[in-house]
Amino acid sequence: MNYISLIDELGIDIDTITTLDDTKIIRLKKQLKAKAVLDNKSNLGELASIIDQLKDETTRKHHIFIEKHKWLKQVITGDYSNIPQNSISIHHESIADTESLKYFLSPYLKEHVKPFLSETLTKGKYILLLNFVKSNILFTEEIEQLIISLFSSKLNYAKVYIESGKLKEKHYPVGFITNRNFVKCLSQYPNSFDDEVNELNSVIIDTYNSKRKQVTDDSFIFAAKTMVAFGELDISNYMLKDILTTNAAIASPYAHNSARKTSKSKSGTGVGIWSVIVFLILIVRIGVKVFKSDNSSTNYYDQYDRISVPNTNYQKENILERIKEIQKKREAEENQTVYNTEQEVEETILETTESNTITEGKIPKTVTLPDYNSKHKSKDHVRFIYSLKLKTNRKTKTKSSIKTTPLNAFTNPYPKTFNTIHSYKNNTISTYSLVKNNSRKDLIVFRLTNGIDQSIIIPKREWRYLNITKGDSILFYTGHQFVADRFSHFKESAELSRLYKIETLSNNSEINILPQTIKVNFNKDFKTNVTTIDSTLTDNIKTDKINLEPLSIDNIYARWYRNKYN
Repeated sequence: MNYISLIDELGIDIDTITTLDDTKIIRLKKQLKAKAVLDNKSNLGELASIIDQLKDETTRKHHIFIEKHKWLKQVITGDYSNIPQNSISIHHESIADTESLKYFLSPYLKEHVKPFLSETLTKGKYILLLNFVKSNILFTEEIEQLIISLFSSKLNYAKVYIESGKLKEKHYPVGFITNRNFVKCLSQYPNSFDDEVNELNSVIIDTYNSKRKQVTDDSFIFAAKTMVAFGELDISNYMLKDILTTNAAIASPYAHNSARKTSKSKSGTGVGIWSVIVFLILIVRIGVKVFKSDNSSTNYYDQYDRISVPNTNYQKENILERIKEIQKKREAEENQTVYNTEQEVEETILETTESNTITEGKIPKTVTLPDYNSKHKSKDHVRFIYSLKLKTNRKTKTKSSIKTTPLNAFTNPYPKTFNTIHSYKNNTISTYSLVKNNSRKDLIVFRLTNGIDQSIIIPKREWRYLNITKGDSILFYTGHQFVADRFSHFKESAELSRLYKIETLSNNSEINILPQTIKVNFNKDFKTNVTTIDSTLTDNIKTDKINLEPLSIDNIYARWYRNKYN
């Protein structure tokens, strides 16, 4: 269904909609009937129904939101052929209710999202494509599944197209896979394309291999460009991410045919690099199945498994043995106890256990944990933060029988020892900072300040204007399924950021919390001809008008411990 704009149909303006009351709605209906007779309109009943809905204030605000976002109006009316690429932005202060707006837009987006994305992709408007996909605060789960389905079909189409040998005829039909902004669109859904990307990557590597002695060949350059583009993919499978990053580094010199026509590209150096690619592709084809069920997250302080890659031919048995070694190492780490001090902390730092927590399988009802007298609250949470870091780093899974507590948005998850961070939904006070939660998980913000420290929970894809000031230290804790017990924590996919001190900030500052990224380092020992691959998770935080200085939790705790016990 197409969105019908009353402003366009009746020639009114936004102020008219804003100030509507019962009397004005009756007058508007009369105006509608008169115009319908003059223009011989056939949709009089539909327009009258829309006008009746304007009696609800939230619905009026949804219409106003659409009218203030021309690009959105063009998409849901089907008039999206000339949307400027950089025109997409969202005025968050215009949103009356996020969930209500999502479902208001859903039937219109359901009609138009696939045609719009397909046309945009065909025309090569990749910036427009990316900006639209990043506007997921407006999408219901159903709309996101439509987007994922479209991208999945495009990746599968590219795989079949290249496998069938059509690449030598023309590149245009699958040229989108060489574009970094298209790949960034896929990164918005890091758990959704593992299989499609892995299979397409294998086909691209086969193409690269078959043409690697012809570095000026169009298909070789196309494969190299694709490898470079997919090196920027944010994907949950860290082994596949390592492969894509490795391929991108190797293919980068050839991606733009930078006059590498000499025999140097065919020398023994190329053979050594190729053997790395062969081994890594074998690893991902076998190992991706081994680790597919292992989605446990780690903190950025932890280093992923280091894989040594000798530049020789490996038998499958040796590869499987290597995979098993890594598995055993990870299992041993999960079962390892980290420091006896953590148990002490869990006994001394207590958080509430509520009777209205729920077990898995029951319909969740959100709650607000009761506040406590300030005399129980602490001005010093160094030990708590260090303990939370250790608990997150251990990667041990919480028992499925442990009850979880769905919390109301923007409430205090640690009311016994923290105060609540003061916040607003809209930009009521310019000195407050906008914190956006685009981590794809629930977010807890800790504010360490003079006096009693503070905390607040921000659900995924939500935002809040928080009262934080220069000199405060802030910490970001993300995860799924909050457990309120003796040591409250996220039950699944918990990640803890570094501790940051606010050095400077101006009015209308902004902090955008994004999914942590994987940093990959490749180190080659030329004496042994062995390449080692190191991977770490790092914070991905975008800021505007605010400067955050990272601090070491370990060093702060060490100083605290010395001062307390020495």
